[in-house]
Amino acid sequence: MTERSEHELDRAMARLKRLGIVLPLAFLAALVVIGHALVPVLGATWAWIASGTLAVLGVVVFADWILCLIGALYRRLLMQHAELAALHEAGVAITADLDLAL
Repeated sequence: MTERSEHELDRAMARLKRLGIVLPLAFLAALVVIGHALVPVLGATWAWIASGTLAVLGVVVFADWILCLIGALYRRLLMQHAELAALHEAGVAITADLDLAL
């Protein structure tokens, strides 16, 4: 793996880690605010039901999004692995053609 692609991968993982912490915390804070705002309008029971529904939907959307990002990183790693394997095979073939000892 080249140093540039390794740096890009490190940046992507750091970004993913930050987002994995910040977004759920922001979502929880928003849920608390929304829940408190809904209590006078809907009553406590319906406010809890609405907040719970939003929480479940948020978790599902966040999990789907984060897994898509991880899948994209995984596909990129697989592509780099295939490129490196091809380079290795080419190097072995060249070495064999030149009759060099490994």
